[in-house]
Amino acid sequence: MTEGNREAFDFFGWVATKLEWGLLYVLARDEEGFLSKEAMRCCFDGSLFDYSTKMDRGYEGKMS
Repeated sequence: MTEGNREAFDFFGWVATKLEWGLLYVLARDEEGFLSKEAMRCCFDGSLFDYSTKMDRGYEGKMS
């Protein structure tokens, strides 16, 4: 996922994308250790922290 579109000799970019995806995984993974599509969408639309709060409190179903 992080190596498909990377530029040659852009070492800072390589590290930044690995760090970004690693941080997203740590913040948004579920109890089983998987990162859902909904969590990735929330990262890009800006509602990741609302999503993680609802998941931590145990809300079921889709976000509104």
